[in-house]
Amino acid sequence: MIQSSFQKVFLDLNKMEKVLESSGLDTLAVRPVALVNGDPTEKAQYVVGFAKTSKIFTGDVALWMLDAVERVVPLEQRTEMIGSV
Repeated sequence: MIQSSFQKVFLDLNKMEKVLESSGLDTLAVRPVALVNGDPTEKAQYVVGFAKTSKIFTGDVALWMLDAVERVVPLEQRTEMIGSV
């Protein structure tokens, strides 16, 4: 049986995010789904999960991260999974 390595990757991501959270620093871990090279479309949004066909362009991730830096309202969570509509 062939097994995916995604479970190991997500376990590592969870460990990394816990280290960031416990550091006391103001941090945000962004988890873009299926990152694809491309210009921003301004269609990025929070997602709870993703499908096999999900993708998001690098330009949208860049805009999302710049917006996160400039947010006036404090972040509610330290990890954001984003996708494109």
